[in-house]
Amino acid sequence: MSIVQLNPWAPLDGLPEQMNNWLNDSFWGKQANARWRPALDIKELAESYVIHMDVPGVTNEDIEVTLDDGYLRISGSRNLERSSEDDDGTYRSFERVSGSFQRAVRLPSHATSDDVSAVVKDGVLTITIKKAEEVLPKRIEVKA
Repeated sequence: MSIVQLNPWAPLDGLPEQMNNWLNDSFWGKQANARWRPALDIKELAESYVIHMDVPGVTNEDIEVTLDDGYLRISGSRNLERSSEDDDGTYRSFERVSGSFQRAVRLPSHATSDDVSAVVKDGVLTITIKKAEEVLPKRIEVKA
């Protein structure tokens, strides 16, 4: 069972924004109005779900993870200094995106909120959500 609900229109999500960013990149050489949406991977294991999200430059204090009403919500922010007041240089391009982000993942009903962990290491947020005991595979003894 997949965690993320399938949306046949998902490849078109954000298409106008992507085109705007492409045009800005082409004409100005920078992402003028880029939004940051960290990539995430979801893996289902026998006893848990594991979510990995790329969050380089974000500290654990700047990330909030909540599990509420069947949704895992991840939000945070990354602030990059772009002040050239300390030196004589002038920025010609801004490609590193900063600002806040929010992601929400719909979880299956058997994901439990009793045992959830979240750890940031080397720019990757790892969230582990255990499955409820009643859905874990159980070996049934076969008697002769």
